[in-house]
Amino acid sequence: MTVGHMLEQDPGIRPPSRMEYDEAQRKIAGATKRDVERALGAERIGLDELCALLSPAADSFLEVMAVRAKALTDARFGLTIGIYAPLYVSNHCSNRCLYCGFNAGNDIVRRSLALTEVAAEAEALARLGHRSVLLVSGDSERFSPLPYLVDCTRVLAERFRTVHVEVASQTTEGYRRLSDAGADGVTIYQETYDPDRYGEYHVAGPKRDYAFRFGAPLRALRSGMRNVTIGPLLGLGPFETELYWGARHLLSLRNADPAAELGFSFPRMRPHAGGEFHYRSVSDRELVRGMLAIRLFAPWAGISVSTRESAAFRDSLTGLVATRLSAASRTTVGGYAATGDAVTEAGQFDIDDDRTVEEVVAMIRVKGRQPIAGDWDLRFDVGEGRGMSA
Repeated sequence: MTVGHMLEQDPGIRPPSRMEYDEAQRKIAGATKRDVERALGAERIGLDELCALLSPAADSFLEVMAVRAKALTDARFGLTIGIYAPLYVSNHCSNRCLYCGFNAGNDIVRRSLALTEVAAEAEALARLGHRSVLLVSGDSERFSPLPYLVDCTRVLAERFRTVHVEVASQTTEGYRRLSDAGADGVTIYQETYDPDRYGEYHVAGPKRDYAFRFGAPLRALRSGMRNVTIGPLLGLGPFETELYWGARHLLSLRNADPAAELGFSFPRMRPHAGGEFHYRSVSDRELVRGMLAIRLFAPWAGISVSTRESAAFRDSLTGLVATRLSAASRTTVGGYAATGDAVTEAGQFDIDDDRTVEEVVAMIRVKGRQPIAGDWDLRFDVGEGRGMSA
């Protein structure tokens, strides 16, 4: 029996049952200040300690947690902050996810970029100085099938040092084809780890398969990808419990592949096209508590903070827990190079931080950090990218 098969049978790797999810929620809700003190005094932060640090009882200890989190971030990642941008190639989608602007039932302009347009978008990003890109696409076997995504990846890999993909869940072979085309990593969100809520929010489409979605990060690592970033979409369920199960998922990936570069993201629900979706808002203070807890639990994990968040909030996380920031992001198809009618009207969600790359780079430097454009040994120079491919 291979290590991979053994790990798949480990209870820590499979999705939580209804009982397990609820039990974790009760344990987090019942944590006391004494539990938090014990957690902070522990030699190692395990799952029990994580419950306490995620709980509201930890609010009184945020300053202590922040000092430790900053020290762990600096020790593991140095003074560098990676910069990237998402590039949306298609918003066609066959899924009916109630919380998403690309929901197949939403009446929005749909479009998939031709490969020449993908190249033009890439050139526009390169002129901003970007060397790391996240390819994003809706899930449509008709408009964005795997061969199309492979071709898009190949176009981007010719122009960028680092290419990650945020696309529909793939088989191991599918991820291998993307890796062979030049993809270095995968970003994929479980959205919610609650087994019942998952079915309620994913009304129809291939994404409705909870278990297949859950297994995607491990399949990506088995395919040869060196980097995987995961996380829940905050607002769909009780955020502390969602982060707990996201952390367990992350730990299982580390056990499966200790050499992998693993990351965690904390996307909060944002306004989007297509009707009203009622979600539980997560405050800045709550989100900081969650980020600090995850950093203390997983000091080896990168933490990405996207332009979903405000400029002020992202500034406060730079030098604390953040290791990657997006900059000058667009969530529309054709958002960088296209103009006029060639730009789709609605993005996947509304961004909050609309600063230029130059402004984000300047902020990072003011914080005493070194912005990194691609691999960790490549410094970010905005002027370097102008008028040339990455």
